[in-house]
Amino acid sequence: MKASRLIAGHFMQPLTGMRFMDLFRVLARNNFRVSPSRVPHLAGLVTASCYNSAFSPYEKRLNRPKVEKRRIEHPPVFILGHFRSGTTHLQNLMFLDDNLYTPNYFQTSFPHIYLYCQRLGAPVLNRLLPPTRPMDNLALSAFRPNEDEFALAALCLSSPYFKFMFPVSGDEPHSLLDPLALPAKDLEKYKNALSVYVRKLTFTKGRRVLLKSPPHMARIRILLELYPQARFVHLFRNPYDVYLSTVNLWRKTISGIHLQEPRPDRVQEIILSWYKEMHALFERDRNLIPPGHLVEVRYEDLEKKPLACLERIYRGLDLPGFQALEKKATQYLEGIKDYRKNRFVLVAQARDKVAQEWGPWFEKYGYPR
Repeated sequence: MKASRLIAGHFMQPLTGMRFMDLFRVLARNNFRVSPSRVPHLAGLVTASCYNSAFSPYEKRLNRPKVEKRRIEHPPVFILGHFRSGTTHLQNLMFLDDNLYTPNYFQTSFPHIYLYCQRLGAPVLNRLLPPTRPMDNLALSAFRPNEDEFALAALCLSSPYFKFMFPVSGDEPHSLLDPLALPAKDLEKYKNALSVYVRKLTFTKGRRVLLKSPPHMARIRILLELYPQARFVHLFRNPYDVYLSTVNLWRKTISGIHLQEPRPDRVQEIILSWYKEMHALFERDRNLIPPGHLVEVRYEDLEKKPLACLERIYRGLDLPGFQALEKKATQYLEGIKDYRKNRFVLVAQARDKVAQEWGPWFEKYGYPR
């Protein structure tokens, strides 16, 4: 048991999808600054990168021509929302819809090779993974839905998530939230990575693709450029709760991804600044979304009346299949009725800081300060 936990802790990290030379390039642009305590985590990434490099040529040879010919008949649906705003809960509910297909943990962890290796690799991954996510105790397995951001980061080497790995050096400009601030060649790599990944997911099942990633809030302009008829669901939540839950996310999960040891004030700086920038970028471009292609949902409403919120989303976005989904969602909700969220206490100093830094968003979404 101890050995398996050691393997899981050192090997299974969210950014395991890079090939060896890609990992080398990411390390090089951060001057190979790795804290001594993080060397075992780097060893896990190196191991995974060798695995990806070994098998990716076979996947390209066998499946690339088929993937490139795949037509996307239905534009994707994007779930938007800051970290810890309830997007995972909504993704798990919409995952039950047979008309939609969302990438699973294996497909986001190994985007270069999952078509070739999932049948054999996913059971191995299942044995390494803990049964629940460390930050919220939700069920975890190789076949559960996951964020596409991890796959895109490995495919194009530009993502805010590289700041998880390099919180001290920052890995800028490759970790910038605003895609329009990326170097032109990196922006084109991102567009190509997303296009290829969506086609690959469409090839897998032939359904409309459902994607969930917090950084997508900052990419509306780019997402619409690629998919003009895309649909969007935006979740928002009380900023105090978002802050507390995000701090817990960094402490219990993201801290395990670090290749550099950050100061606590550095982590708080990233949390506070990302919230403001993600929401500002979303507001900058939200008017570009065509009428009828965006539905906004308050997390507290989704928590209290999930079926009513789902119906509003499906009607608002003109998505088929709600009646069939309603039956499955009812069973799913019955199965998690005993789930209890984490409870946190917000100290006065942090409360004042959040109220000051995120003040406009309390007013925007109707939450008291």
